[in-house]
Amino acid sequence: MNERPNLCDSLSTFVRTKLADVVDLFMVGVILVSLAVALVNHSFLLTSRLLAASLVASALCYLLASRSLRRCERVGFERIFLAGAAMVSGIWLFEVLYHYGWVESWQLFSESFTTFNINTPARRKPFPLIWAAIMVSVVLVGARYMRLNKWFYIVLGMGLSVLALWMAVGYPSHNQPWRSPELAEVIELIPPDLAHPSSPARPGWAFIVFWGGLFASAAKLLICTLPATLYMHHLQGDGKASSAKTDDILAYAWHWIRRPVLQGG
Repeated sequence: MNERPNLCDSLSTFVRTKLADVVDLFMVGVILVSLAVALVNHSFLLTSRLLAASLVASALCYLLASRSLRRCERVGFERIFLAGAAMVSGIWLFEVLYHYGWVESWQLFSESFTTFNINTPARRKPFPLIWAAIMVSVVLVGARYMRLNKWFYIVLGMGLSVLALWMAVGYPSHNQPWRSPELAEVIELIPPDLAHPSSPARPGWAFIVFWGGLFASAAKLLICTLPATLYMHHLQGDGKASSAKTDDILAYAWHWIRRPVLQGG
């Protein structure tokens, strides 16, 4: 006579077989809610300082890494931790690149090697560069499943291009508009009469907040998701190791979306 599984056995089975898929679904929810709030508010910002792209990019990085690893038969529920490491890596990678977009940050570059203040530093404060490098490198815990692939190069090229363009137009900032333009404008985006607004009442404030939010959002979406692209070769190719699993709601949804495309091809 078979005994019913106890609570511990049931929880263990759930963790091994379903927990990672539930976390994936949660990340989809984070993305959809963030986008919905941004659309309703007609703004890149969820709060006075928080970009919708900050949540979307982090969740998307996790989701891309997790769904890619789901296609790898050697990876089980530990993809939760591997995808989480990719997300942390992407967050800190953007912080490093963003911080060194400011001219004054380079003036404190040597001091950045001796500070471990992990809070995002204020203006004229050194950046915790060693700590940031450690955080970016945590993605390497999944190195055995990584491979340089076309998606990595595409996202890297696009991300660097957006950063270069952002700097070329004066590096407008959505949360510090009074500093903009910070750099000499190679491409004049901010007219002189709108530069360095002193308060929200000034006409240049909303203009700079908009462009700063646009560039920051685009850069976050590309740079923060870059670590996840190292796993994306699992989403293509043939063989059992890369075959799709269609036993959760996201896999079924993706299969349903792809089916007309494949049939049409």
